Formats: sequence, structure tokens, C-alpha cells
Amino acid sequence: LLNLSIFTILILFTFSLVVNIYLLLGLKHSEALSWKPRYVLLKNLIVSDLLLTLTISLPALHCLLWRETLIFSFRCIVQYFTGAVAILGSLLTVSSMALERFVYTCHGIHYLRIMTNMRLYCFMILIWLLALAGAGSSTALVLMGRANFGRIPAGFVCEPEVVQAQLEPSNYFETFNKIFIGSVLFLCLLVFSFSYGRMYQEARLVQQPFQQDNARARCTIFFYFAIFLLQLFPSIIKLITMFGRDVDNHIYMLMLSLVPPCVNPVAYGIRNKEVSQALARLCGSKKLKELF
Repeated sequence: LLNLSIFTILILFTFSLVVNIYLLLGLKHSEALSWKPRYVLLKNLIVSDLLLTLTISLPALHCLLWRETLIFSFRCIVQYFTGAVAILGSLLTVSSMALERFVYTCHGIHYLRIMTNMRLYCFMILIWLLALAGAGSSTALVLMGRANFGRIPAGFVCEPEVVQAQLEPSNYFETFNKIFIGSVLFLCLLVFSFSYGRMYQEARLVQQPFQQDNARARCTIFFYFAIFLLQLFPSIIKLITMFGRDVDNHIYMLMLSLVPPCVNPVAYGIRNKEVSQALARLCGSKKLKELF
């Protein structure tokens, strides 16, 4: 079972790394897509996913392949902070992408006036500031909680449950994580539900006068809703496990956390016709040969 878990993590890590880097190169070298708000946000999502993949996969694979144990140290704290920033960045970026689609669909006439480069970059800075503030506050509570450095925790990655077990009895860290993660998940669900709900209503208003079925709009919304739930699922499970002390699922949570970085580039990038064409041009271009 351990060998199967290692193989699964290795496959997820490799797939996420290759596909996300390939997609990032395709977007970077496509002049037609590089300036569009939708793909600027997609590049931000790719960066978050790559950061998450590297942060949780490399230490876990090192522990599993070399049969070494995780030691709670300052390096573990850095890993916890980086992973938290990456997860929060991914969640907030996906929600922002839903909001951008809402503006494009429901306010198309004013789209370029609303989604200016200045506003877009300010919004992206706000995303990273929120992620850094949340992760930084949680990490500060760890350092203030009289952590027992040098101990060997149960787990392969410094996630909230692992860190919580190394602290002196205190409810501040746990309470902050519950409230903050719960608030972020609620905000993301609210933004996504509002954005795609309004888009669905807009599609119905367009098609009803012609007495046609809006099956395509319905399927598209259901597809992105499923992808969005998949993005939230690891964080929801982590939030639930914070209320249960006897949950021993570190390796399964690790694999589950690697699924969104593998699915996101396919769902939001490669599935898109414009992106697929850009990637096809990259394959046959001299730029790719120059990079390697």
C-alpha cells in the first residue's frame, strides 16, 4: 500500500509540474492571450498551483522514498507558511476567475472599461496580500504557541493538524484556522454561486424568447461548479478534520491536495480552444527549442 501511495504521489507531482509549466509557457509566449484578464488570472492560478505542488510533494516524497521521518523544525514552519499561501492564493484566484466570467457575460459592453489592467493587477496584489496575511497570522500564532521543535510528528507534510499537535495546549491557533478557513471557503462559495447563478439566469433570458433549451449553458455551469467543488474539497476536509482528533489520513490528504493542481490546468486552460491553439503553436515553434 505504501509503494502504491508513493507511485500515486509521484504521478500526480509529475503531471502537475509538466502540465502547469507547459501551460504557463504557452500563455507567456502567446501575444494574443498574454494581455487578456481571463488568462492573466489563469497564469496567477498556475503559479499558485506550482507553488503548492512543489511545497507539499518534494518533502513528502523525500520522507517516503528515503524512509525518513518528518522533524518539526523551522524548515517545517516555512513549509507550512508557503503551503498556506499557495492554497489561499489558488482558492481566491479561482473565485476571481468566476467573477471575471460574470463581468464578461453579464456586462460585456462595459467589460474592457471595468477590467482595466490597473484594476486587474491591483486585484491580483490584493489576492496575494490576503493569502500572505492569513498564512502569516497563522504562522505567527505557531511561533507564539511555544512549539516543541525537534519532535517527530505523525505525518509527511507540515499541515495544520501536524503543527497543532506540536504546540503547547492553546486554542488560539486552532480557533483562528477554523474561523479563517471557514470564512474563506464561505466567501469563495458565495462569489462562485453569485457569478455562475447570474450567468445562468442571463443565458435563460437569451434563449427563452426563442423557445430553445439552454442545455449547453447548463452543462458548462455544472462543469465549472464541479471543478470548483473539487478545488474546495481538500480545504473542506481539512476544516472537518480540525474538529476530529482521531483522524489519521495524512497520506490520503496529501494525495487529495495534489488533485486540484492537476485538474485546474486542464479545466481552465487546455480545455479552452484559444489556449489549445497557443500550446500547439508553442510545440512547433523555435521558442520551445530555445528554452530546452
